[in-house]
Amino acid sequence: MVARVATLYPNTLLVTGPCSTPAEIADLTAHAFDVSDQLGVNTVVATSTSHLVSDYAGVAVVGPSLTSGTKGRQMDIVATVLEAEALAHRVPVIVPQATTEAASCDACGQWQTIATVRNHHGEVFCVDCRGAAPGCSWCLIDEESEPVYTGTGFAPMCAPCADVEKVRRPSPWNLSTSERTTSPIMTA
Repeated sequence: MVARVATLYPNTLLVTGPCSTPAEIADLTAHAFDVSDQLGVNTVVATSTSHLVSDYAGVAVVGPSLTSGTKGRQMDIVATVLEAEALAHRVPVIVPQATTEAASCDACGQWQTIATVRNHHGEVFCVDCRGAAPGCSWCLIDEESEPVYTGTGFAPMCAPCADVEKVRRPSPWNLSTSERTTSPIMTA
């Protein structure tokens, strides 16, 4: 039996999946954005097995998973190793939910693709509309936040903290969706 100790990054999910090509890394990074945005947590993108999964609050897997039952699809070696380590260390694993489970928030319309939560009436509400969003991961103010790319993943930040981090770490990932689709870096 593996003893569970306090995690080094208690509000951070390690996001893993196919990462062999630049396109796969971009997809993995985009998924990390969705995880941070929809769950209100920090994320770290794992493109190698050098991470200690027991340091994180959980592991989010993109694509085929050991536990998702997606048979017949080739799993990525990095994702396979990290998910197996998470299971061995009893670290929670978030596997891809079925496309049919995705739904939009009844209050704001945000599309929920990671872990759709329904109340006892079957209504879908995002973490912000449920009032369960933890707020800014930097200043800890309980205010609306946005995921900001930090160099290795995303962190939910309030507008003032986001402005500071965007200046400190200019990145195409910190552009709006419309700016990202026209950015020469993101379209290359």
